Amino acid sequence: MAELKKAGVLMPGAQFDIVFANDFGAITGETDDSAVWFCYAIKQGGDYKDELYRVPLSFTDTQFNGERAWFLCPYNQCGTRVKKLYIAHRLGCRHCLNLSHQSKNESHMDRMARKADGIRAKLGWQLGILYPEGGRPKGMHLHTYQRLVQRYRKLRNIAILAIADEFSVLQRLRNTATFDQ
Repeated sequence: MAELKKAGVLMPGAQFDIVFANDFGAITGETDDSAVWFCYAIKQGGDYKDELYRVPLSFTDTQFNGERAWFLCPYNQCGTRVKKLYIAHRLGCRHCLNLSHQSKNESHMDRMARKADGIRAKLGWQLGILYPEGGRPKGMHLHTYQRLVQRYRKLRNIAILAIADEFSVLQRLRNTATFDQ
């Protein structure tokens, strides 16, 4: 919904194309008075099958006399107001397609590494806990920098120890190594 609104295609007669990351696929669509028509191809067996869905729109008033647009989930007449729709075997909301958030599928190690990468991004460092630390970004207070680095090191160490738990060879190293806290 956010992409369509930003592109200004929620007006009747507007047409749009959405290309997925890495050219994985594309959706074309057109907006009428009360709905958006989505067309995309889905692979079934060795052939592609075109799917066409009419997704009703709903609008609610915002606090400052604006309007917020919503999709009404088209899956089995669910009708739930949602901002995002997903394509699995059909087009629908996360609940109808039984999808979970990515963080629910992460291991403890992955979660700690993701959090450490978030701090690396704030500091302008190259992402990845195995890369060396960078310097303090220009304009960042020293206290803020030291706090972020301390939190980063703690998260990095937890992630590395979690990796060691998964590999027996690394478990022996864990017993002999000490990390900065």
